[in-house]
Formats: sequence, structure tokens, C-alpha cells
Amino acid sequence: MDWREEPAVSPQSGFFLQSRAGQTGNFEVVIPWPDGGLAHYWRDNEHPALPWHGPALFAQGKRYIAASLTESDYTTFLSSPLNNLEVIATREDGGLEHWWRENGEALVWSSAGTIFNGATGAPALVYPGAIFAEGFLDIDLDAHEPVESYVVTPLSDGGFELFSSWSLERLTSMGTPDPKESRFSQVLPDRKIVGVGIALTTLHNSSVKASWKGMREMYPALRGDIIVAAVSDQGALNLYVHGSKPTGAFPYARGWNSGLTITQPTEFGHVLRPFRGRPCLLQSDYGLDEESWFFDSGHFGNLELMAPGKDGGILHFWKDNGEKKGSGDELSLGWSFASKVGSSQYDEVSFIQSNFGDADHGPLEMIARRGEQKGFDFYWRDNGFVWHGPIAVVSDKSSTGTVAQPLSPTEPSDGLVFTAWENIGRERAVGTLHGVEVSVEGPGIGGVTDGTFTLFASPYFSPPLPASDAVSLTSLAGSSFHLRFGVPVRDVVLHLASVASKITFPPGTAVTRVSGDPTFSLSGTTATGVVAGSLDSGGTLRIPGAVTDLAFTADPVFANGPDGFYIQVGAWPQ
Repeated sequence: MDWREEPAVSPQSGFFLQSRAGQTGNFEVVIPWPDGGLAHYWRDNEHPALPWHGPALFAQGKRYIAASLTESDYTTFLSSPLNNLEVIATREDGGLEHWWRENGEALVWSSAGTIFNGATGAPALVYPGAIFAEGFLDIDLDAHEPVESYVVTPLSDGGFELFSSWSLERLTSMGTPDPKESRFSQVLPDRKIVGVGIALTTLHNSSVKASWKGMREMYPALRGDIIVAAVSDQGALNLYVHGSKPTGAFPYARGWNSGLTITQPTEFGHVLRPFRGRPCLLQSDYGLDEESWFFDSGHFGNLELMAPGKDGGILHFWKDNGEKKGSGDELSLGWSFASKVGSSQYDEVSFIQSNFGDADHGPLEMIARRGEQKGFDFYWRDNGFVWHGPIAVVSDKSSTGTVAQPLSPTEPSDGLVFTAWENIGRERAVGTLHGVEVSVEGPGIGGVTDGTFTLFASPYFSPPLPASDAVSLTSLAGSSFHLRFGVPVRDVVLHLASVASKITFPPGTAVTRVSGDPTFSLSGTTATGVVAGSLDSGGTLRIPGAVTDLAFTADPVFANGPDGFYIQVGAWPQ
């Protein structure tokens, strides 16, 4: 079974996933680009600074409402350890398209055509993972069994369709539940759907296993309930369950069998329609306890449900699914409101449970965005159930590269302090940072010590400093500089302004370009600016980890030099 063993949760859906790329697995995001086409971002989870890269634009020339992303077991290049990425996207004219990205060479995106017409709103795609037969010594790659994928999309004339497929090009409709039927009496009758989410769960599966991995390994054809979350244009969030529905003639028949309206609790009662946009849900491994055959019946993992709120923020609910042989797995039982995450008003949300850390449960990681946003906001929840963010991953340009982001993807900016420079000589400047001495040594030093320097106030610096101290350095061919801290500091931040030099750090130094103007670049350990008038280039670099001593050289990019540039130094306390 070709599926990530950790975490043991339901397959990912939405427009955000953790792929097989790298030892840890990179984060991948695909969103509609406001200027047309689709945009792919990815986060390098092997790098200590966890930098986001993108956008890589494709499908340009068309306009899309929303997209959904998965990683399949298909491979274009057998020598690559990666797998193809698959995307479905809803065009403004109602066409539901399939795109895929090859797993090697130039990582080219290709169109597989329109698979459905009459769609609207935000769709969802989920892929349960490939199944391979075992050979004499190992997996037999020639014995790949067909795997049923699932696509759910709102319809332009109301309601939604759930499709199953052996490949995305061959769809078989599984229909739409009718809210007028008695088993959906709790579900509000709103017909216009703006966004959907889907979860493949282990609920009501016919094995003794409670986890997704355990159920599939025991017998690959087994499946539990499919749950669809649908948000209406009136703000209702309804859940529909497609699962086992046996009859005398068809003991293994499946169909729609229950529904539920999610409400928002307040001190005055419950709000029936507090939602907007695209929801997302999955079955996590919180609460999961596999059956031991003799002593207990096992416990299902919780359902996690998130949706944007009309009044801002992301509303997070969870459901205790109870024991494998109990009644807690009924749709209406076990629900709790967890929290409101963030305060901005969003149009769509997608979240996963990642494999970061060594705790019993991987953290929840979430992407939220507005439709016109060239990028997205990133949130994550730690093991203490505390949410961090928003971390804005935004792009003003349409070229591929490292996107602007905050200084630390895992920490708020609280505690970040910049140096108060106090004594500046011709070859050494001394200041105070976190109450201890910091110094920079090198040729041609000057600067400002009265807090009136304003070049770092530009939005190209993260964070901007409306007025601060600064040290000026002089760059000649091969000029060397040395930055020293009295005690170790954490995650050094360098603001560099008016740079027309190549600034190079020692080999092996982990350097990240946090932000900067379009002419300020980083390649390996060398940051480069260009001559651009009176101010030249500028931006922010970050050196993660504990730092007590940092050396670098500077060489002008123009003949005959010298080049004068400015630096300000910040850090978190160790």
C-alpha cells in the first residue's frame, strides 16, 4: 500500500498537502492566480529555515474559481523518487479541468482536459493511495490494482455531485443527497453550494481496524464512510455521509444515509449559518486506539472540521468518533467547538495533520486565503493545542523564486530585537543587543546612533523599521567583516540597504532570503545587489540557529568601487 505510514490519518484533500518529496515530505499548495491561471507553491521541509518557494504558474490564459490538489501513485519517470501531482480546478465558465505535474526532469504541468461541465465553486479531490500486490521478495510493481479516487463539486444549478473513478478521466456519479428525505431532516435545505470538502474515513468499515492504515492493510478493498462537507451561499455548513446501505438484494450496497447541520455556539444560543466559502475536513489520529483483538474494541480517530467564518477567522470543530463497537461513530454525536483561529475574513481553507515533531500526534497545519490574494496565510497548531500565525506567504511578482515570508515560520516576531549602536569607529562599531555587547569589525565603518535612519522603513524589509540605528560598511574587492555577539543569540536577522555588492558568507552557512526588492537576490551563501540609483538594492536575510560569530566578505558589483551599504542586526534571545 503506497501511502504515508505517519501520520495514520485519512488521505489529504483540499488544495494543501504534504508530499513524498524529501525525507520529511515537502508542503505543496495550488491556488487560482488572481491574474489568471493556477499557481503552485512548495515549502522545503528539509531546510532549517523552512522556506516557501513559488509561484510556479501554469494553465495561464484561463481564469479559475478554485482548485484541489493530490499526489497520485502515477510516475512519469521511474528513476525519480517523486510521484505525479494531480489537480482539479473549476473554471469561471463551469468547466472542471484535470491537470497533472510530471515527477521529474523539468516538473512540467500538463492538461488532461475537461472532465465535467456545469460545475461552480470550490471542488475537492481525494486519492486514497495506491495498492500493490506483494511479490516473492518485495512489492510487485507490475501488480498495481486500480484505485478509486473521489471528486466532489458544487453544481451550477444547485447541490453537488460526488464522483468515483479508477482514473480522473472515467467518472461515475454517486448522486446528491436530497435534503427533503427524512434521513436528512436536520439538514438545512439551501441548494446553492459555494464550496465542498471531503474525507475518506474508517467509520463503519467492516474490519476490526480503527485506523486508515490498519483498515487498508488488512484488506485493501475495505472502506469506511465518505463524508462531504458543503457550505451554501447562505452560510450553512452541512455534512452528508455516503456509506454502507445494504438491502436484501444488495447486502454490500452503498448510498447516502445521514446528514447534519453544523452550528456555531454563542452565549445566546446557536447560529445556523455563520460560515462562508470552502470548508475542509479529515479524520485525524487524535483519539485513535487500534483494537487489540482480545481486550477492547478500538477507538476511531477524531473528525476535524474547519471552515471560514462570516465574521472572520476559521471556525474549528472536532468530533469524538467513539469506540469501534460503540455508538459514538454516529454523525450527530460527539461534536465540540474547538476554537476560532485568526481574525481575517477568508474565502477558503485547507489543512492537514503533518508528521513534524516526535510527539504522539503530528501538528495540524493550515492554509487560509482570500480569492484575490496572491499567496495565502499559513497557520499551525502545536502539541499544546495553541495556534500560531498567520504567516503571510505572498508574491507580488509572477516569476518562480523564494516568496516573501516572516522571519521565522515557527515563531512569532515577539522577542525579536534590533541592535542599539552606541560607539562607531573607523574599523569597529559596538552596540547592545538583548543587554549584551554586539560588534562588527572591518574597513571603512560609519553609521547612525540616534535612531534617525529610515531606509529600513520600506516594506522590502521584514519587519520594516520606521526609524532605527544603522552601521555603514565599505565594500572593496575582498573586504572582510566580522560580526560578534557577547552571548549566543538565536536566528540572526540582517537588514541590508543600498547594496551594490556581493555579500558572501562562509560555505555551509544556512542563509535565507526573507524579503527584498526585486533586484536583491540570494544564491547559495551569496547575497547580491545591483546599482539602482541612489539607494541600490535592499532586503532582509536570516541565519537560523544559535550564532555567536559570523564572518562575511563584500565585493562591489561594479568596476573600481568602493560601494557603501548599510546593515542593521537583530536576533531573538537564546
